[in-house]
Amino acid sequence: MPVQPPQEHPHGWGSIVSLKESPRPDLDKIQNWINGRRPDEIGHIHAVFSQDGGPGSDYNITVFCKKGAGKLGAVTVGLHPYQGPQDFVVNHITGRSLVVIGFYNAVGQDSVFTVMKN
Repeated sequence: MPVQPPQEHPHGWGSIVSLKESPRPDLDKIQNWINGRRPDEIGHIHAVFSQDGGPGSDYNITVFCKKGAGKLGAVTVGLHPYQGPQDFVVNHITGRSLVVIGFYNAVGQDSVFTVMKN
């Protein structure tokens, strides 16, 4: 399924949902939606990720973002392959402001979905 239309919630929060049967969601649509809401801090972006079943199975992503004045600046939404916890920490998150959306368990290659401050 494609990215569903965004929804508005109280207190400036909104959400967007991606339901996928492949290892790559439409990250550009999620990224553009977040940047269009102009959040003020990385803590104004949250996500829920679920993957039912074993490696390579379907997953759901729901991203929440609070509308702001743009103090955070632009963010990038990405999918990053990694080789275990040490690789993830050293090569993907050290020194960065980010939100982990979820960990995708695939056959032969695990990846992490992130939102990173540019």
